[in-house]
Amino acid sequence: MIYKVQAKLIKKENMNKKKNSKIEHTLIKNILGGSITATVYVFELLINMGILTMEAFLSPSLYKEPSYFSFESSTEGKKRRSKRKKPSDVSIRQSLWRLRKAGFIEKKEKNYFFTEKGKIIANHILKRKKIISKKWDGKYRLVIFDIPEKNKKTRDWLRQELYLIGYKKLQESVLIGRHPLPEDLISSIKQNKIGNFVNYVLADKIYKNIFDK
Repeated sequence: MIYKVQAKLIKKENMNKKKNSKIEHTLIKNILGGSITATVYVFELLINMGILTMEAFLSPSLYKEPSYFSFESSTEGKKRRSKRKKPSDVSIRQSLWRLRKAGFIEKKEKNYFFTEKGKIIANHILKRKKIISKKWDGKYRLVIFDIPEKNKKTRDWLRQELYLIGYKKLQESVLIGRHPLPEDLISSIKQNKIGNFVNYVLADKIYKNIFDK
């Protein structure tokens, strides 16, 4: 009986980890992609302000402050900003609840702030934003990988990380992008022991489908 209870608890814990991992990836993807959601609104405000009360999240004047979009300085970012509308109060409250449940933020007295896990996610977002906001140097980057099926999770992780910094699929295991690989991503590739299966190519020009009629 004890073993059955332990097995259920372990299963529930693994499901929660998987669910939170999905929430984390979706959050990072939406922020870097400029999506307009209540969760993005809440998380970006905390990135810029550090600590806020519920009243501050619901304040229309705070939403209009440029600090909310401090890493949206590009022309494209400014256009996105002008189209945004403040999420409803209900959506904001629901997002705060979900982020607390996922362990990304916590509340003490009236204040909301990042947990250690939330700080890691916020730093990850800022590092990636710094990469994709840099002016393109005119060179293309190709990441070519042939990672074994036994490392499928790591392979999927690498593909998703490349998507986050704007890489596109050229072929099944070939992704192309304009931005150099972040140092922490290169370190993670080495730590995951897949470096021997990943090649990185710098090119001036890319000719696609040159044999098409």
